[in-house]
Amino acid sequence: MRIFSAAVLIMSIVLLVMTCLVCASEITTVAVLPFVNISKNPQIDWIGAGFAETIATKLCKVSGIQYVERAQLSQAMKELKLHNSGLVDSTTARKLGKLAGAECVVIGSYQKSGDKLKVDARVVEVETSRATKSAEVVGKIDDVFDMQADLVGQLIESIGNSATAAETKAIEEAPAKSNKAYQWFAKGLDFQNKGKPALAIPAYNEAIKLDPAYTDAYINRGNSYRDTGDNDKAILDYNKAIKLQPDYALSYNNRGYAYDCKHETDKAIADYNKAIELDPNLPYTYNNRGIVYSIQGEYDKSIADYNKAIELSPDYVEAYYNRGIAYAGKGDHDSAIADYGKTIELKPDYVDAYYNRGVSYTAKNDNENAIKDYTKAIELKPDNANAYNNRGGAYFAVNETGKAMADYNKTIELNPKDAYPYYGRAQVYAARGDKELAIADYKQFIKLASRNDTEWIDMAKSKIRELESN
Repeated sequence: MRIFSAAVLIMSIVLLVMTCLVCASEITTVAVLPFVNISKNPQIDWIGAGFAETIATKLCKVSGIQYVERAQLSQAMKELKLHNSGLVDSTTARKLGKLAGAECVVIGSYQKSGDKLKVDARVVEVETSRATKSAEVVGKIDDVFDMQADLVGQLIESIGNSATAAETKAIEEAPAKSNKAYQWFAKGLDFQNKGKPALAIPAYNEAIKLDPAYTDAYINRGNSYRDTGDNDKAILDYNKAIKLQPDYALSYNNRGYAYDCKHETDKAIADYNKAIELDPNLPYTYNNRGIVYSIQGEYDKSIADYNKAIELSPDYVEAYYNRGIAYAGKGDHDSAIADYGKTIELKPDYVDAYYNRGVSYTAKNDNENAIKDYTKAIELKPDNANAYNNRGGAYFAVNETGKAMADYNKTIELNPKDAYPYYGRAQVYAARGDKELAIADYKQFIKLASRNDTEWIDMAKSKIRELESN
């Protein structure tokens, strides 16, 4: 019986009160959701995407505040089936914050009437679901940069922090040289948020034409190229962003991710190292570097990185999950089971966490718990062929041959070209005394198995000889 492991490592590219929220003591991790367009005019959807990105970037100008990277936030929103156009209440913001590894979540809305733009925002504390009173700015779209700086100042106070004179000056800096360039940039963001990176690229092109030194436009165009699978063009854009702003950690993180997608792991690690050197408080960079180390089999290094990511962001779901895979890789299945359990506690519908915990239980010969986890994985994903295969093996190990047979049959139905369920089913046939059917399945296994899998092929041939001689 062969057990399949789903070692899929995961990366990471609003009750009102009248007081301030203190979200953390030293480093506060903030997630900023796209602002909701109350006007329902799709022509100004870009405002919500632009405000969220700019607010997040400006908040991080203040020491002690870091934001959840947009790809990580988008994944959390996808898990909760949230849409950029929908209002989010405090309870949902709390759930999203936990999934994204944030201590505070900023939610907001805006509406345009004539030439006036009104924007509201508030901060939700993830631990308690408490929210501040609404921060508000009103102005013209042409004054959007001043409005954003004003809103950030109010939000910093709500978070329970304060900005130095130098930080205030940085917050007041315009994100682009012109309002028009910023509008194109924000339109690109809106397309990205809607899962349309190919449409985002032309918008970023226009932003860069109007402002050739627009660092964030290069970074986000790079992200869009990466999302369309063109990692080479993504790297060129990250190179340009680094040339324009050599001390921007995010550029190195994202380029590292693109190199990792190209399997250029040494370059990926070099970029993650540089990002951490520039900003040692980026949990997603530690997580990403940990993934590369894990792929290279350097499990102790990867675990150290996941530990740091969790220290910085205690509810970082993917860091727990990935650390579980690293522990399993080095044979520490008890620690792996604990991390998969924490993953499930934070995200109860995490299919692969149940599946991989089942794999670790199987490694410990705890077939009863393995069966429970494979069953849950199947419940959450009914076409999970590997879960049926592994559960079949666990049933066979506890002599429930009827259930084992049913699971192997289902595995073959879902994936008839997979060799290993034929091997498992052959064992069941042999145990029942059905020699001809067992031999037929062992032969089918040999036909479908990879030529490199010589050990299993030799075992199958040995089983056939044994059956034929009896």
